[in-house]
Amino acid sequence: MHEMGVTTEIVERVSDRLASAAPPGAKVAAVRLEIGRLSGYTAESVRGCFELAAAGTPLEGARLDVTEPAGHGTCRTCGHAVDVADPLATCPSCGGTDLMVQDGQQLRVLGVELAPDAPAANRAGSG
Repeated sequence: MHEMGVTTEIVERVSDRLASAAPPGAKVAAVRLEIGRLSGYTAESVRGCFELAAAGTPLEGARLDVTEPAGHGTCRTCGHAVDVADPLATCPSCGGTDLMVQDGQQLRVLGVELAPDAPAANRAGSG
């Protein structure tokens, strides 16, 4: 399951950032992720891995908020803007399959919310 690997990497990166930018002992209340629908990852699978990956870290018990932007692109054949629902989508205008995907493949951390008991100076960290 490749979601476990990427989820572990997210937890490690947020933990590293927390160690360098937040007060000692700070805990994470929530992590906001953006997982594009064409990224190859599903929000459901990442959520399923998050609890395991976060165990024993400052992210343990944190809420995982996920947005899933749809894919968007342009048909290279006719120039039509296309909503890309899956990697095998075709252009609704010309039927072409040469689509340049411009959105929907991302997997990124949008932000991190520190737990309320964190010192007030750095309560709204980001990563």
